[in-house]
Amino acid sequence: MGIQCEPETKKTGSVLEYELTVLSAECLKKTGLFTKPDPFAIVSVGAEQIQTTQKVRSTCSPEWGKTLEITLEEDDVVVVQIYDSKKLSEDGTGFLGVVNIPHSFFVEHSLERRKVFCFELRRAGLGGSVEGRVRVALKEKRGPGLPGGAVSSMGGDVRIGQQTYQTAADLPIGWEERTTPTGRAYFVDHTTGQATWTDPRLVVEMSIASGQGHQTARHPLRFFDSLPAGWEQRVDREGRIFYVSHETQMVTRSHPIAMAGFSEIERARCTFQMKEAYFRAKMEKRRGKETFKVVLRRENILEMLFDVFQGRNARCLRQKVQFCFEGEEGVDFGGLTNEVLEIASRGLFDVSYGLFEYADGKSSVLRISTFASLDDECISCFVFAGMLIGFSLLHGKHMSIRLSGLIYRQLLGKSMALEDMKHVSADVYSSLVWMKENNVDGLGIFFTATRSILGQSTETALKQGGEEIGVTEENKHEYVDLMVEWYLEKNTAEQMGALKKGMSVFVTEKDIDVFSEKELEHLVAGIEKIDPADWKAHTVYLDCTEEDRAVLFFWRYVEKCGDEERKDILRFATGTTTVPMVGFRGLRGYEGVQPFTVVVDGGDSRLPKAHTCFNRIVLSQYRSYEEFSGKLQYAVRETEIFGLD
Repeated sequence: MGIQCEPETKKTGSVLEYELTVLSAECLKKTGLFTKPDPFAIVSVGAEQIQTTQKVRSTCSPEWGKTLEITLEEDDVVVVQIYDSKKLSEDGTGFLGVVNIPHSFFVEHSLERRKVFCFELRRAGLGGSVEGRVRVALKEKRGPGLPGGAVSSMGGDVRIGQQTYQTAADLPIGWEERTTPTGRAYFVDHTTGQATWTDPRLVVEMSIASGQGHQTARHPLRFFDSLPAGWEQRVDREGRIFYVSHETQMVTRSHPIAMAGFSEIERARCTFQMKEAYFRAKMEKRRGKETFKVVLRRENILEMLFDVFQGRNARCLRQKVQFCFEGEEGVDFGGLTNEVLEIASRGLFDVSYGLFEYADGKSSVLRISTFASLDDECISCFVFAGMLIGFSLLHGKHMSIRLSGLIYRQLLGKSMALEDMKHVSADVYSSLVWMKENNVDGLGIFFTATRSILGQSTETALKQGGEEIGVTEENKHEYVDLMVEWYLEKNTAEQMGALKKGMSVFVTEKDIDVFSEKELEHLVAGIEKIDPADWKAHTVYLDCTEEDRAVLFFWRYVEKCGDEERKDILRFATGTTTVPMVGFRGLRGYEGVQPFTVVVDGGDSRLPKAHTCFNRIVLSQYRSYEEFSGKLQYAVRETEIFGLD
């Protein structure tokens, strides 16, 4: 079926001229299972006024920004049709939807100022299903001789459902409009470093209840990629964030990932990146603006850090913290904080310290030690460990620790199950499974559990009078449940309570309940495995290129060496041995995401130097690969150099 336009009919009455801008469409229907359309729009008023936009290749959300001039008489209808250029040329179909805007619509809405409307696409009898919406801007043309005087300044409204969005004349402070090489406009927010295709001059008018009745508030529109489909994040003029759903027209102060009523199914559809962005924004709001400086000595860093985290200092640690070491030159823009957390992690979470032990006795994953003392000093150390975890979460840092998934489950307040016993004791797990599947009458087992501390065993009743209650076929399932509860929760309840107490100084259980235990692990510790290809793909270069001799030497060395040496190089350049869950593209620095950077200076055969706060390594010119590798090894293993920017 070919392109169809409304038939021409003769009208009488006043003639009005308008500017109609076909801005964009969104959520258009795909033309195949893996094929997106090449959409373009046709705007017609009768048979004489027919104009088109350019096609946009392979997208369901095209941006056109095409401004047309139209003349309307009484009973005219403006028809906006969307077609797929690809399908249209192949078989004459390709219809994606239509919108009919009657003359009465223009009359009902005051269009002295530019207004933007969002219309649902319709089938219009052309067969097949359609999906999506189209956004158009309308403005009545006015000249010196027309009522209302001169043409109004730039600005207007956007209407979606019952919500009206208004554009302001000037860009907000800190924003800049730029143009791509193809001529497409985009906008940069220099305060956050984010870029968007959407004009930030859009503001929303909302009716807000107050003591004096209802008032209208205007808020700048901001788009973020960290929200579920159909949602947008905005910030009002007082800096408060709110969220709008285009599907339901809901406006809420609660983030849609965490709001009440957001189902587990819907939450499961949210990616880790969405959840992390929500969490980071929440922590950014919680952090203070003051700077708190902490001076440490390397020879007893853990003891001094313990003292700093006690008492009134805890509140200060919610501010912008800058660490430094006595007698060392260095300014902390994030790199020294990474190093402090690295050193603290290697000390406090070392199994020789007695707080943690290897899960199942053989892996590198840690669990709370069943031999840990319950005296005040030991409990204080668990509180300190929890504070370090909370501090790293609040400030967006990683810790070089590998904790058991059971610890993360308990930090999230989730219940334990029999399957979790595999991570604590494979023998006990196997015994409990056997009991569930076999007859246990007459085995002489009672409702008790045994705990060993420093070589001494103590027996604990799993329930009142458990020492005298035998396990039978009738009550064995209760026994299994109580054993799981005792091994996974009660056996280390005081230590876990202290760990939670420490973390809650900075981050509460409610703050992190959007994450699974695996996601929380990645948030705390990042990814231990370093992928050289990912590292190289997300590296930027200053004063050099990928083909520079020193750069080639660097990547040759990284690709050739083992995992532990890669961690050493990463620690040397960034202060941490881990990377975020999304890989090197999410590497964080002093001002948020900070890519790994390689710089080649003009010197010859110098030791590599690091700017850990900016994830930067500085190389020189080297005569051979052997010389380079020797210099890098020496710099990484034997020196601690802190560059200043």
